[in-house]
Amino acid sequence: MLLTRKMLVVCTTLILTLLIINATVVKYALAEQSEIRRINVFHTACLGVSAEAPQYVNASESFNLTLIFHADKNLSDIKFSLELITFSNDTEFSFEKISVQTIPELVEENEQRFTFNVDVPSNASRIVEGRINCTWNIRTGEPYPVTYASGFVVAVIADPWREIAEQLEKELNATKTERDYWKGEYERLNATYTEELGKLRGEVGTTRQLAVIFGITTVFFVITTFYLFKRRPSEVW
Repeated sequence: MLLTRKMLVVCTTLILTLLIINATVVKYALAEQSEIRRINVFHTACLGVSAEAPQYVNASESFNLTLIFHADKNLSDIKFSLELITFSNDTEFSFEKISVQTIPELVEENEQRFTFNVDVPSNASRIVEGRINCTWNIRTGEPYPVTYASGFVVAVIADPWREIAEQLEKELNATKTERDYWKGEYERLNATYTEELGKLRGEVGTTRQLAVIFGITTVFFVITTFYLFKRRPSEVW
C-alpha cells in the first residue's frame, strides 16, 4: 500500500509538471510566433482605415497596435478616438482609451500611420476589441463632413490555462450527466424491483393461505372419514 501511494504521488507530480511546461510553451509560442496581421477596420466615404497587430497576445504583457489611414480623395480635418475593450469572467470592460488624434490633411492615395503601445490587463481573456470613432471632411468643393464608428477584433488572448480549465469542466459535466443518468436508471430499476417484490409477496401470501386452508380441509376430511368408519354398525351373523 505504501509503494502504491508513493507511485501515485510521483505520477501526479509528473502530470502537473508536464501540464505546466506545456501551457507555458504554448502560451509563449503563440505570442512570439504570432505574425503581424492586417485588419480591415472600415472603408467608406473616401477613407479607408486598417490596423496591424499580432494575432495572439498575452495577458499582463504589451504589444504594438498600428492604425493606417488611407485617402481615396483629398481629405481634411480627420479626427479619431480609440477605445480598447477586453473580457474578464465573461464581462467586458474598457482598459485603454486613446484621446482624439488629428490629421489636418490627407492627400488622395496617401496614407498616415499611428502606432500605440498597448498594455494588456492581467485579468484579460478571450480577445482585445477596438472601437473607433472618426470624423473627416471630403474636399470636393465645399467640405463634406462625415462621421463613422466601427468595432474590430484587435487580437486573441493566448490563455491555455483557461482552455484546459474549460475542457476539464466539460469533462466533469459530462461525467456528472452520465452519473445522474445511471443514478436515475438505478432508482427506476429499484422502484420496479420493489413493486414486483411486493406483488410476489402478495401472491405468495395468498398461495400460502390457500395451502393452509386446503391442508386443514384435507385433515378434517380424513379425520371425519376415519371417525365415520369407526362408527359404522357391526355386521350381524
